[in-house]
Amino acid sequence: MTSVLCESSIPSLQPPYGLGPSDDLRNNLVNQIRGSRVRISDLKGLLSHWPQEVHPKVQELEQHVEKTLEWILAKPDDELRLRKMKASKIGLFTASWWPYASFEALCALATFSAWLFAWDDEIDSFEFSSLTGDLSSAKAFREGTMHYVRDQLTAKNPENPEAVTNSRLISGFSPVGAALCKSYNNGQINKFLEELEFFIKMCEEEHRTQATGRLPTVEEYMQRRMGSSAVRLCLALSDYATGVAMPADIMSDDSMQIIWHETNIIISVMNDMLSIKKEIAQSQVDSLIPLLFLRFGSAQAALDEATHIASSSIKRLESAEKDILSRYSTATEEIQEQIRMHIKTCKLACTSNLNWSLISGRYKVQSTWTDNGMDMVL
Repeated sequence: MTSVLCESSIPSLQPPYGLGPSDDLRNNLVNQIRGSRVRISDLKGLLSHWPQEVHPKVQELEQHVEKTLEWILAKPDDELRLRKMKASKIGLFTASWWPYASFEALCALATFSAWLFAWDDEIDSFEFSSLTGDLSSAKAFREGTMHYVRDQLTAKNPENPEAVTNSRLISGFSPVGAALCKSYNNGQINKFLEELEFFIKMCEEEHRTQATGRLPTVEEYMQRRMGSSAVRLCLALSDYATGVAMPADIMSDDSMQIIWHETNIIISVMNDMLSIKKEIAQSQVDSLIPLLFLRFGSAQAALDEATHIASSSIKRLESAEKDILSRYSTATEEIQEQIRMHIKTCKLACTSNLNWSLISGRYKVQSTWTDNGMDMVL
């Protein structure tokens, strides 16, 4: 299903020339893009008709996140990293992704978000991590994470799991595991583990591709991005946030699968658009906008195409929404409400992620957003 959906979501784009291991290609691409004056279209306008909410206890949540980060990043050489993570408003991220959750559930979700952001930086941050240049150590870290989390969620005695680790970047998941074990059934646990494994696998594939010096095609990149974005992993926590176990047949429905996939496309593409300034500053080109630049010949044309991809995904998601609601129109009111709520969680993920990205500072976006979008120099 995923490959078919990827083909329908992303235009067939091939770079105009061969891509082999070449630092010159990457450097030339960075130099061509750097200094470009561009405008990112009004992404907020694209989503203005979708729900946008923030849990009222966002400030208390920020305090919870700070304590979580202080525990995970407790080493003396983590001071700068900790300061930047605290400034990234992870509490707001959580409060707007899952605004309907109880505060108790929200604290567990905030712990998960803080852990995930810290873990992700350990894997791919050129600024803070030594693993970006060490494939074998990165592989061991990823495998250790998967083993630890799987044991946390499937151990016969969750209070005393067999897996141990000295890394708080791994064991920081423990409170999340305890919360999920109390709330999730076996099917929900397996789904979460499936999405975590997909996330970790695509992070590894991303790392290996970068190590070869080869740039991927747009199709290769987006296939990988569907996992490394961690969107599906976060969506797998929707049941925990709502307190409702969605029926398996509804979650496997083709239209619901499309809704998840298009949610992933929208968030991933918009993230890549907003992070382009930061990535060019760090001479990184393994993302959507530089790859589209190779095809269309300018940074502005690449951003315009990315906007078109996101806009098309919004339309496909809404079409799938109409389809599934129509087919379940004779179901019980409870089932219909569960479907509507789950679709709302996906839409909230899109609007909240965009709003958070514009103010968190994580992407170094400092321009003022207007009804026409945002101007910037790359």
